[in-house]
Amino acid sequence: MITLKQLTDSQLVAIYQKNKEAAYFGELYNRYFQKVYYYCLGKVKDREDAYDITANTFLKLAEKVDKLRNPELFIAWLFKIANNACIDCGKSKGKMVSQEQADFYDFAENEEDLENVILKEDQLIKLDVILELLDYETKTLLMDKYFKGKSVEQLEQEMGLSKSAVKMRLNRGRMKIAKMWDQHQVQNRASI
Repeated sequence: MITLKQLTDSQLVAIYQKNKEAAYFGELYNRYFQKVYYYCLGKVKDREDAYDITANTFLKLAEKVDKLRNPELFIAWLFKIANNACIDCGKSKGKMVSQEQADFYDFAENEEDLENVILKEDQLIKLDVILELLDYETKTLLMDKYFKGKSVEQLEQEMGLSKSAVKMRLNRGRMKIAKMWDQHQVQNRASI
């Protein structure tokens, strides 16, 4: 007999959509509550708000799970709900929310566009998780170079390293990310 822990997320979602048995939803909750919480905490920077947003995300999930047509997109859909709740929390507290964040999903005109947006968001979430697993120095270096747009020369001066040392560390960082990404992809295929 197959246990709940042996089922994939998409299998749990599909079964829950059919029979509404709390055990299937409970397994999804157990798998993702902490991950959603830390995602929200990273966005809103307040523990109580992050906890409230996470709890409300799962309440909304329970209400709207029937609208998810492709259970394979569950994780991205869950984090989309959490992300939108984080944006709403920021707005209610008077924090600035970029127009890009607020309108992230508005441009999807049909289901295929929405699925592409969700898949891209899923990839960004995976990248964010991988970056968090890197050591501080490697993460900072990669963030400075690729997200803040600093030049190799600027990094040389800031780090007190030679140009070749900076390039070598950037290359090693990219290799670490690629390896972790591949491992993540293999793990996902193994769970299907």
